[in-house]
Amino acid sequence: MKNALSYYYNLNPTEIHQINKNYRCYIGKDEYLFTIYNKSEQELTEIYELNILLLNRKIPCHQIILNNQQKIITLINGISYVLLKINIKKRIIDINDILLFSNLKVEPNKFRRLNKNNWYQMWTDKVDYFEYQITQFGKKYPLIRESSNYYIGLSENAISLLNDIKTTPTQHLVVSHNRIRKNDTTIEFYNPLNFIVDNRIRDFSEYVKEKVIYGSYSVNQFNHDSYQLQIVDKENILLFSRLLFPTYYFDCCEKIFGGNLDEKEIIKLININNSYFDIINGIYWILIQRGLMIEIEWIIKK
Repeated sequence: MKNALSYYYNLNPTEIHQINKNYRCYIGKDEYLFTIYNKSEQELTEIYELNILLLNRKIPCHQIILNNQQKIITLINGISYVLLKINIKKRIIDINDILLFSNLKVEPNKFRRLNKNNWYQMWTDKVDYFEYQITQFGKKYPLIRESSNYYIGLSENAISLLNDIKTTPTQHLVVSHNRIRKNDTTIEFYNPLNFIVDNRIRDFSEYVKEKVIYGSYSVNQFNHDSYQLQIVDKENILLFSRLLFPTYYFDCCEKIFGGNLDEKEIIKLININNSYFDIINGIYWILIQRGLMIEIEWIIKK
């Protein structure tokens, strides 16, 4: 890989560390990430344009480096790689990173392939596909089959909330992330290859969801963080619908169906249901007290 970096980028790293099929490289004090990219070139072109936009705004995201042919992708043994220069010191992300990105407004028409604002369609498609997978693999995975109705029910509640507001607001579309993970660092969070365009509430919702799932978040913390974000109007319903939608469960099931995870891992998620919904219930009542949430009968009864 050292020869490839020298030939395509005129770089001569003093250190190279392989992490799976990706490479971390060091040249003096500069750090680079040579990483696999497996999405469409059209989407990558928009990511590159977004990357330039953010760098011009002095946002310390990683910089995409073109190769000596002025191309974003470099093919090595038939695998597509992109070179990134790391522009921020590695650390675990916090609410301040979420708040920073919540203010990075963009023009969605310039980034149509990155726009993931149609939650209703994406969620209904995901549930339909999951139900199809259950018909195909249900007998092989009894734990998923037995738990699926509960999580499909949560999904339908989340979709119903979206339906109540008819459409996802588009006035606050910002640079967002497809997923926020519990141990995400600045290496993942500021990587432009992970960027999408969506409502500003998305990242905050997923950040809260991950923190709650893994037991490192409280209702008081939510009260503080949500005030900092200054959530308004329909954003509160969007927030709560994302907290209800069990992305974590579907992601786990997909890894199991793909043979990349043992089915017993689903038990960990099932076991946190009560503690998870204790926090979610508290969040719901905060939003009700603010007068910014519609009534959800099953939560009120609980």
